Amino acid sequence: SPPVSMEAIEELNVLLAPYDVSYGNFTGGSINAITRSGSNENKSSAWYYFRNEDLAGRSPRPIPMPDSSGKTHRPKLSPFLNQIIGGWNSGAIVKNKLFYFALFEVQSETRPQPYDISVYRGNSTTTELNNLSEFLKDTYQYDPGSFLETKDKLDAIRMMIKFDWNPSQKNKFTLAYRNNKAERAFPPRVSSNNTIVFENSGIDLIIRNHTGSFEWKRFIKNNMNNRLLVTFTNQISNRNWLGQPFPTVSIRDGTGNIQFGSEPNTGINDLNANDFTFFNVFKYVEKNHVFTLGTDLNFSMLDNKILQSYFGFYNYVTSLN
Repeated sequence: SPPVSMEAIEELNVLLAPYDVSYGNFTGGSINAITRSGSNENKSSAWYYFRNEDLAGRSPRPIPMPDSSGKTHRPKLSPFLNQIIGGWNSGAIVKNKLFYFALFEVQSETRPQPYDISVYRGNSTTTELNNLSEFLKDTYQYDPGSFLETKDKLDAIRMMIKFDWNPSQKNKFTLAYRNNKAERAFPPRVSSNNTIVFENSGIDLIIRNHTGSFEWKRFIKNNMNNRLLVTFTNQISNRNWLGQPFPTVSIRDGTGNIQFGSEPNTGINDLNANDFTFFNVFKYVEKNHVFTLGTDLNFSMLDNKILQSYFGFYNYVTSLN
């Protein structure tokens, strides 16, 4: 999920191998996204984007009909709806002095991922795989989910507020805050020619981002200026398994493989990251020369807990036959 709405971007600044010392900690090029700001004129914008199965193509290859007629068809995707809705407003709180920009956006997407069982190279048939699912439900009260179609779901809320204050011609202050909350449910692996993956082997990934920044530009003289930038970012990422908790099971099925159960890396997998940056640069221009003096201090703190195969892992080299 992008942390900033594309509608908040005013321009992109691309620098190819910049030699300026104030651009550090990387090699190659630099891409900076500059967000919108307010002005004396009150402006607003609203948008709505959507896409459903009628705006998506059919199956790229013919697949057998579900009946026993032996005919093939190219079906559409299962019903889904992807949509993004939002709006922003900007203007002046104090004319020529204090400006604001505010944005709010909601995103909801579902991407069906159908699977053609006829391409599976393992020994088990559709009936045997359905029998396995029923056995897990009856014996262990565990629903592995579908193996014929999985879904990739995303729900996100983004907001941004920005203030620009120009108390004088020599000083400019900018204060901004961005918040992004996103939840995505998806399978790390989907069924393929050699693998059958049941739907509840997926994960539910929840991410929350809080970002704040303060910038002070001081124009001392025509050939002297100073820029101070302080930023803080907090990211919390938690992973949950889909469905009920269950051991991870892998069954060797001839030349194929069958997988079901809770995703092995998700039992305990939490991240809490904090990043603080203090950047200050003073520039002095003398004829054809630019002298730069400053500092770039960064402090990061990561708390990442990982415990794999929390519910156990079982590997069977056998076949359902």
